[in-house]
Amino acid sequence: MREELNLLSGKVEALQKNVAALTPPPLPALDVQLQVRQDLAETAPGDVPPSIANALPESPANEEAHQDQISSVEPPQEPAPDSQDSQSEKQNNSDSSPHLEPPPPASSGSGLESQIGSVWLNRVGVATLLVGLISLLMYSIQYFSPLLRVAVGLLISAGIIIFSHRRDRAEEKQKVFYEGLNALGWSLAYFVVYGAHFIEPLKITDSLTLELTFLAATACGAMANAVGFKSESTALLSSSFAFGALLLCLGSVDLSMFNIAFLIIAAAVTFVSIRQNWHALLFVCCALFFSSLWYCNFLYGFVNPDKAAVMAPNMMLNIIIISGWLLFNSSICFLKSIPPLRRWAVIGTSLISAFSAPHLLSGSIAAQNKGIDLSVLYAWIFGIIGGIYLLSAEIFKRRNLADIWALHLLIALGLLNASRWLTLTGNSGLCVDLCEIALLVAVGLRFNVAVFRYFAAFWALTAAANWQSTWPLMVCGVAASGLCVHLYQRPDFKSIQSRFEQVVFGPFFYVIANIFCFRLFMDQMFNGYQLLALILLACTNVVLGLKLRWTTCSVVAAAFLVASSACLWLSPSVWNSTLAAIMCFATAYYCRDLYAINKSALEKVWSRVMSVVGNLILFFAIGAHCSSTYISAGWGLQGLIMIAIGFYLQERSLRIFGLSLFAIVMLRLLFIDLAWASTVQRIISFIVAGAAFVCCSWAYNWFDKRLATSKTNASEEAQVQS
Repeated sequence: MREELNLLSGKVEALQKNVAALTPPPLPALDVQLQVRQDLAETAPGDVPPSIANALPESPANEEAHQDQISSVEPPQEPAPDSQDSQSEKQNNSDSSPHLEPPPPASSGSGLESQIGSVWLNRVGVATLLVGLISLLMYSIQYFSPLLRVAVGLLISAGIIIFSHRRDRAEEKQKVFYEGLNALGWSLAYFVVYGAHFIEPLKITDSLTLELTFLAATACGAMANAVGFKSESTALLSSSFAFGALLLCLGSVDLSMFNIAFLIIAAAVTFVSIRQNWHALLFVCCALFFSSLWYCNFLYGFVNPDKAAVMAPNMMLNIIIISGWLLFNSSICFLKSIPPLRRWAVIGTSLISAFSAPHLLSGSIAAQNKGIDLSVLYAWIFGIIGGIYLLSAEIFKRRNLADIWALHLLIALGLLNASRWLTLTGNSGLCVDLCEIALLVAVGLRFNVAVFRYFAAFWALTAAANWQSTWPLMVCGVAASGLCVHLYQRPDFKSIQSRFEQVVFGPFFYVIANIFCFRLFMDQMFNGYQLLALILLACTNVVLGLKLRWTTCSVVAAAFLVASSACLWLSPSVWNSTLAAIMCFATAYYCRDLYAINKSALEKVWSRVMSVVGNLILFFAIGAHCSSTYISAGWGLQGLIMIAIGFYLQERSLRIFGLSLFAIVMLRLLFIDLAWASTVQRIISFIVAGAAFVCCSWAYNWFDKRLATSKTNASEEAQVQS
């Protein structure tokens, strides 16, 4: 060691010369510094040279400060004459210094086999020991008095707890073993203290106050021991085994005060969770608390009818349910911090307490009062608890916990709506739902509450799936959905919407509005005129889409046109088909005028599509309502009229459709009328069809020159303008 200290003294003197020469020296190797510090720690303070004590840096922060101080000084223009010698000396010293190899990495042992053997096998063994010890105390020792049984149980639990405190001196891998034993000792102690009053083989006191005091002291001792260990797993195992130990004696004793023990454990766990910020402990204890109450007070009575009288809910159970719910809900609000990786525990605790407490409380009250109206009971309970969740959501909003705040808002909205469902039913309730949708969207956009907007979208989907079609309901649906579409399209609300909302929510509410319109027209206004209702909705969407330049309207219009094709096979009435065809032609003419102004390809496409749809409606109407004598004549006249209109409007699609009708008429004349029709029918069909063909030929000869002249003039005007 002396040789190494002398060697380091030479290094330090070389470093001091470099500092004097204003040249920044390199720091010694990290392993050398660690070795020197270890040697200095083992050496008496008087034996350490002052140069070494002053030269070694005390911490990395001091090293960085020293390095910054050296680098802030500008180097001299000419190096010191002995700098070369000092560098050579430093090189020789560094070559002669011993190099300490880093220790080999220890095996992590985190494989599946190690996890099962060291952790899960320990917990299964502890649970098995707990069952065996409880059986020993209650059944196996026939000649022991209750006092002796309690004393033996407490001595065993105390011995296990004392032995588990060897954890402080154990290695890291062995701490899991001692934590399991510690949980076993405390859970056994809690069971013995509980049995000292409530379990007949262990009963030694009739004082309920004394019993509750010892129960609270035992629960607090278990949690204090876990805090001393600084181990959340120890507290989690202790509370879990305590719940399990109590459930082992279910059905064999009077359980009138059985739930108090659950509440004491919950109170101790929530207090420790808040103080130590243990999220998983809170979640597991919440799940165990409410599941134990469910099983003990409701499910066990159904499975064992002879115990139903013992398990009947009472007013004490109501107080315990409310107290437990308040404990867990308030503990969530007062946690010190909620890191992102532990949000799942808080969210799970919120969901369990939100959906277990109202049902438990309602079931308990209903069991006590057989004649009570359950709908009114549930409505009041859901409404009050929903209001409390609104207040807790405000707490999380102030703590900038957006996801938990959103969850509590959703829970509050769900509970409040459940309360409303139970009081307002039928059409009045659905109308309130639709008004609530519009209100949620308005408030969500005005105050930037995304939860309200998403909840409104879900609510609108459920309302549209309800097939109760009445005037007020459908009108409210159309108005609410239309208002939502208007709000989502406002420019001042575009900035607060996410990309998903901008792409999905506006079209979604527009589709919902069309669904309500469709049901209103089909069931209330146009009953028996389904084709007319579908064509009216399609034409309206086409006009709105072209005016607003919104692709969603065109998609919805296409869907209505596809749906109307199914109505053509149902042989709609003459007036139904005629009015539908007139609306299609009017829409096509409107699109044609817009195309003349805007020159948009979409307007041209819709003009042709609507004209074709109108012709198809007339085509099927003639085939369905005309006798076989006049079908060919009717189709021939329709083709002639379409060609004439096509020439007049200079619309090529109409002329092509007219020629297609002529081809169909020709095929019908050859294969149907000529073979199967009577003499009079053949005469009428062939004369009318022939006259239509001749007139069409004359029209083509007469209009062809005019079309060519107009195209030439148009091209010349275009060249002049260019």
